Amino acid sequence: MVALRVLLALIVLSALLVRPSLWPFAAAGLLATLLVSLVASARPELRTAVVRATTKVVVMIAGAIAVLGVLALVLTADRSGKGGPVDPGAPPLPCCAFVDATYAARLTLTDTRDLRTYELLTLEPDMDGLPHAPSFARAVTRAIARDGWRPSSEIGTSTFVRSATRRLDVPGILPSERTNRLDLPDTLLRLQGTPQTRLRLTLGERSAIVLDAPSNAIGNTFPAGTTGPGPRHSTRTTLPLPDFEDAVEFDVRSRPFRNPILVKAVNVTVWTPFGWLLALAIPLISDRARGIAWDLIRRGLRRLRPGRRGERRTQARDTA
Repeated sequence: MVALRVLLALIVLSALLVRPSLWPFAAAGLLATLLVSLVASARPELRTAVVRATTKVVVMIAGAIAVLGVLALVLTADRSGKGGPVDPGAPPLPCCAFVDATYAARLTLTDTRDLRTYELLTLEPDMDGLPHAPSFARAVTRAIARDGWRPSSEIGTSTFVRSATRRLDVPGILPSERTNRLDLPDTLLRLQGTPQTRLRLTLGERSAIVLDAPSNAIGNTFPAGTTGPGPRHSTRTTLPLPDFEDAVEFDVRSRPFRNPILVKAVNVTVWTPFGWLLALAIPLISDRARGIAWDLIRRGLRRLRPGRRGERRTQARDTA
């Protein structure tokens, strides 16, 4: 039993050091251990009162969650409707001019902690449907240039580029990885000198982000991407643009955890049920909590054992 306790403690401690986001699950396990210890050491009448109070609290929390869920559905349905009387003869509110564009970015993670970014923003050449097309195009160029873009003389007049090098948040040894993000270009631009005061860029389906990094240096990404071989023995991850977010995120692993064996171990901690398994493992470190758990398991196995009820009835008849 001592070996089991030491093994569980080492697993829990290692998981928390590798992935600090598991601390809430560890706190839940510690709280459960404390409650089990208090209930086990209490008198029978106090133990019954604690169990009843805990049951009431759980029922109240479940009821509150159900009520909040119903309210969320009602509010969502209300917002999806008209939301109030609308004058059919009222003119539509002015929004902005829309221009289709394609965004492409190539990110290169060096052996150091630098991330080199090279971004391309290509506007669709068809602006004939917009009023004052020449002046509008100049206004678009000025608005995009204010966001750090510059026209590309090599690719075309409707293509803008920008590049930068920035420092990533990469852990030294622990934790195993940290999350970094790349902000997408601002799709709502302010125009000057045109009837339209705002410009909305609509990024097409061909837009994508390519991330080249050393092997096993990148963990999970948001949104999820496809991975394949890259240049110079690197790994290339291709990410689509998120639907409702203004940035992409990617986890960068520390150097020790880029080892293939450690990568598999770390990936286990990302598994969704792992946090709850960690919370269940913490009470098992305590002798008292483990004893209560084994006792409950034995009782459940006795009840599930086939023929148990028949034996009890036979014994009762013989006694009578």
